[in-house]
Amino acid sequence: SSAPGNTALEFEEAEYYETQVRILCSVFEEWQPDADEVGALLAETDAAAAELRAVAPERLPSFERWLLGGQQQGPTAAAAGGRRPARVEGAGGQAGGGGPVVPAGDSQGPGRYNPALALNRDDTWALTGRGLAYNASGRHEEALADFSRAIAVDPGSAEAFAGRGDTYRSMGRYQDALADYDRAIDLDPGLSPAVSGRAQAYGHLGRYEDALAEFERAIALDPSDTWTLSARGLVYSMMDRQQDAVADYTHVLELEPDNAWALTARGDTYLSISRYEEALADFDRVLTVDPGSYQALDGRGRAYRDLERYDEALADFDRAVALDPDNAQAFLGRGLTLQDLERYEQAVADFSRCIELDPADSLAIGGRGETYHLMGRYDEALADRDRAVGLRPGDDWALAGRGETYLALGRYEEALADLTQALDLDPSDGWALVNRGKTYHALGRYEKALADYARALDIDPDDTDATAGRAQTLTAMGRPSEPQN
Repeated sequence: SSAPGNTALEFEEAEYYETQVRILCSVFEEWQPDADEVGALLAETDAAAAELRAVAPERLPSFERWLLGGQQQGPTAAAAGGRRPARVEGAGGQAGGGGPVVPAGDSQGPGRYNPALALNRDDTWALTGRGLAYNASGRHEEALADFSRAIAVDPGSAEAFAGRGDTYRSMGRYQDALADYDRAIDLDPGLSPAVSGRAQAYGHLGRYEDALAEFERAIALDPSDTWTLSARGLVYSMMDRQQDAVADYTHVLELEPDNAWALTARGDTYLSISRYEEALADFDRVLTVDPGSYQALDGRGRAYRDLERYDEALADFDRAVALDPDNAQAFLGRGLTLQDLERYEQAVADFSRCIELDPADSLAIGGRGETYHLMGRYDEALADRDRAVGLRPGDDWALAGRGETYLALGRYEEALADLTQALDLDPSDGWALVNRGKTYHALGRYEKALADYARALDIDPDDTDATAGRAQTLTAMGRPSEPQN
């Protein structure tokens, strides 16, 4: 509405000038004029804006107010007007306060600040805003340059230090990020994005207790910050505190019911603690909001696979691969499902594609080794399983797998060493116990074989391999009719 006391004529003038201002602002965003052109465009725009200010100042939106003349003020005047660089959510997190100006991941976003910087290359507001936009677009070196320039002009800019900290964190330079977050918090202890950023850097460095303490501070400063709540949920997951992670994701969803990221993360967490129906419900909700979410398809596929609903799992992995043909995890999930369905050649092809995309994926390498083993291609199986152990030297699954293949190749002492090491790591691994029992049997160490089969049957009384192995060993000992204790 028009300002108090405005006449009907003034109201119509406001409508006219507001339309003119919006058209000229769109020119700024789409054309991005150079330094020679910006002056003339600003003069024309300011003429319309001046009339609009005169008749209805409250109708000039804050972003357009900056674009149309506020950018000519220095950092002190901008701060006095309560304007700070926008909050940008995307790769690298967030810094600063206020409402969104630059869309996350929008590669055109940085250009929005060029007119202001053409007029004043040392405008810390615009430098920090463009740095945030560069970081959100993955253009980290350009972001660092803008933040560093802003800091050189105004060493007291907490937002610039926080933004540079976010960029360092995006680049995996966590110690550099911590140094900048420390400086930002020294300058402005209430800058919650800097506190949250420092917490996330601690999490990446494995300093989980420090991370949780910082998250508590950040959430106290801004209890509705869904980004910080989500990040704390991730740290809880890293600490294997899955119930706490679920609580944080649930809080995020109370604030933002259609937050696809939080739904996917909660679904993954439910899956990790075998709460399959709840995981499926979350993945289904994501796919209702975003049918093209390959992360949700991958998660739902894994849930279906764990539930032995292999055809449904395969359908989801097929869709995930179609949506993102370069996603290694989708090929891994489909490969494991094809292996379950005994479609071994196709499984090998998917594992191989996953390994092409991610040569260090030990699960794909070990999975292909297991598939080769099931096909009787033991030399190829051993090569892959040996690689998997090299990538996961203290992993019971990788060691037990290699032990199984050593057993098939008749290399019993090597099999015994691997299987014993695997059982030291996980004494409840029935599969490793059965294979070690078979190894002891092959070495003629029947009493030890019987002991392993008995332990396997204590874990799973319906383990048919353990039952068959025990019967074979008893027969070899001349005690074929002895009952199981």
